[in-house]
Amino acid sequence: MLQAMYDVFDRQRRPLRNRHYMVFRKAGVGYARIPGAPMATVFPVLKMLSGQTTPPSATQAYAADLPGLWDGDVELLTASELKRRHPDFPVFTVVQYPHTRLAACYEHLVLGDADLPAYFEENHFRKQMPMDAFLERVLETSDLVADNLLRSQASMLHHKGTLLPDLVLDLNKLPSEWSKLRSLLIRQSDLDIGEGPAAVELPTHQTAEAIRNSRYFGQVLRHYRRDYKLFFDNGTGGWPPKRQSLKNSEAAEDLNGQASSSGLA
Repeated sequence: MLQAMYDVFDRQRRPLRNRHYMVFRKAGVGYARIPGAPMATVFPVLKMLSGQTTPPSATQAYAADLPGLWDGDVELLTASELKRRHPDFPVFTVVQYPHTRLAACYEHLVLGDADLPAYFEENHFRKQMPMDAFLERVLETSDLVADNLLRSQASMLHHKGTLLPDLVLDLNKLPSEWSKLRSLLIRQSDLDIGEGPAAVELPTHQTAEAIRNSRYFGQVLRHYRRDYKLFFDNGTGGWPPKRQSLKNSEAAEDLNGQASSSGLA
């Protein structure tokens, strides 16, 4: 009951938080968006799918409204809306190591020149805060309330115990895995996206090492263990088993336990 009440409240405050799926109706394909570098690196592809053309150049990974994308043929849907309206559309996504996502978020939001977004201000993040203080705030935040820049990728990409994307690509291996996405879109949409992804700015080595050397790094690994287990264990990636079921997995137990462990269920 409390979970249902929270969901209603959250939809009012952050109506786009659970709308992870971009659907390109004419192309007959969907994309599960992971904010930051994973989305930025395929931004030219998304514009092509929406019926626009754009050169495969870099874009800012944290742009609040990636320029021009919403001018084309695109719908932004929840997982349930996607399955109800477009059950046969193949869906692709790009994922990133959780600690690298955090490093990029810290570098851009905490150390960068722009003001903190409202969510981060309201939840006691602050500009120029030390890395350990930043990680401590992240670890204190449940996936149920986390901004999508901090939220587990597993929780964003699953629906009713099932991993929705048909093609999962690892950002670190994207140049070598690009042919999988290229083949999918040629087959599904008769669209050739070219030989490689757009270049994006990744966190500096210094920031990445600061997370690895932090006293909280072990807790970061545990906090995002679903992501590591589903997407990065044993170097796995690419095509997951069709509609991979998570219902009996350790990752699913973690996902399903979020509400009770946070006191919201």
